Amino acid sequence: MTGQPVTPCRAAEIETWADEADVVVVGFGAAGTSAAIEAVAAGAEVLVLDRAGAAGGAAAMSDGFIYLGGGTPEQHAAGYEDSIENMKTFLRAACGPAPDEAKIDAYCDSITEHREWLLARGVRFLGTVFPHANGTSPVDGEGLMFTGGENAYPFNTIAKPAPRGHIPQMANKKAGEASAGYMLMKSMVDTATSLGVRAEYETSRRTSCMVSVEAPCAVPPAARWLATNARTTPFKSTPWCW
Repeated sequence: MTGQPVTPCRAAEIETWADEADVVVVGFGAAGTSAAIEAVAAGAEVLVLDRAGAAGGAAAMSDGFIYLGGGTPEQHAAGYEDSIENMKTFLRAACGPAPDEAKIDAYCDSITEHREWLLARGVRFLGTVFPHANGTSPVDGEGLMFTGGENAYPFNTIAKPAPRGHIPQMANKKAGEASAGYMLMKSMVDTATSLGVRAEYETSRRTSCMVSVEAPCAVPPAARWLATNARTTPFKSTPWCW
């Protein structure tokens, strides 16, 4: 944040645009990268803006676990049996007294699709397990962890325990040198840039506005306004895609 006041103005008042794209994505972390990949795959010209000096976001500094299950090849390789129904049973118990069963069903039923999407973007997993997490991350390159309390009481009496924290891997990996979050984001960002996604970094210092022009989709009238201050350089997105 610059601490400067933000004053609304209309797009027609902007005389010079710094850049233009079909889709402007704010943030080059896990969500932003996924959105950028899907948008460029659909034929859009994509520009990503990030306030940091490089891509990856908070995800690149995380442990990077991807929660997959239902009997993935990695689970089988590690000697664990799992099923979609077993995973649903655990999540219904683990999500408290009022689990959102529709979300649980949607997530679990799409697990295979989730995994295949990541594999197609260069993410790799490994079928070895780190059995005693205790709040720590693997140190020897293990590929699976119990990350949701699956092997803890009372959940281990409700559903058959299976490790579902899938840890992204990378070629020439050296344990302790980079987090799994970095490995996840390197694969995804490399995919995005190879597809033609453009990025601008350190934008918080010089950008505070984006606007849609000629937006054909149904958006509130306020969405066609521009929030900016006089010191910054705006970007334009056509059409509005948020």
